Amino acid sequence: MTRPFTTTAAINARMRELGMTMGELAGAADVSETTLRYFGLLSHNPQTLERLSVALRWPRDHVAWLWDGAE
Repeated sequence: MTRPFTTTAAINARMRELGMTMGELAGAADVSETTLRYFGLLSHNPQTLERLSVALRWPRDHVAWLWDGAE
């Protein structure tokens, strides 16, 4: 199952692009750092995925789109 890990890699790459730390992303998305640390191993509700997209300055549905297996 590569989907969660591909999404995690995309999030990490975007954080680097934006110069954002895990703590900053967690605060901006209103999620815990633990959620981010274990992102690829956990299931997520649509609101969490949307908040991450917005915090990463992506379209609102981008993380969900990645999570659902977009390439």
